[in-house]
Amino acid sequence: MSLSESPASSQMMDSSHSSEGSSITDYVVVAKGDENSHNSNSSENGKPDNPAKSETLVQAGSMAQDELVERVQSLSKENGELKGVLLQNNKRLEEYFQDLASMQKSQKQKNESLKKRYDHAREAVETLRGRNGTLKNELKNEQNKNSQLEEKILKLKDKDLKLNEPSSSHDNTAEDDKGIPIMYRLFKKLSRDWNLKRIH
Repeated sequence: MSLSESPASSQMMDSSHSSEGSSITDYVVVAKGDENSHNSNSSENGKPDNPAKSETLVQAGSMAQDELVERVQSLSKENGELKGVLLQNNKRLEEYFQDLASMQKSQKQKNESLKKRYDHAREAVETLRGRNGTLKNELKNEQNKNSQLEEKILKLKDKDLKLNEPSSSHDNTAEDDKGIPIMYRLFKKLSRDWNLKRIH
């Protein structure tokens, strides 16, 4: 009897489960259908669920777009100004470089000119030093000649004094035919010889 009852009970359980499952499925389908129908109705009417919120979003988007446009225009203007400043700076730098190159060239020429003058002055100094050395030697030689000449003059004076001393045979001083003293003639001759040596 238990075996005969088990199929019946199992059939009843299956039928109960199937009825429960069909009811759950129907509920879910109905719920989704209601939601879709609600959304479709709202979209068909063309009116959002919250008009004030939607309008606020539109205004915010419009303001943001205006700000972006204004920002782009400001950046474009600033970019143009920066380009102008950059061009001016490049022009000034080019002028500075040209001036610097010109100054360097001029300074190089001045240095070369100064170097030539310095070399010329150094050569002149060396020449003058050599000339001064030669003149010193010549002066020393002339001084020696003068000393020798002075010694000769002194000797001639002594001789003249001895010749002009009074003697028993001659009452007057010794003179030549023209009446010129012997000392004067000798001094004149020595002076003439000395001048000739200096000229040569």
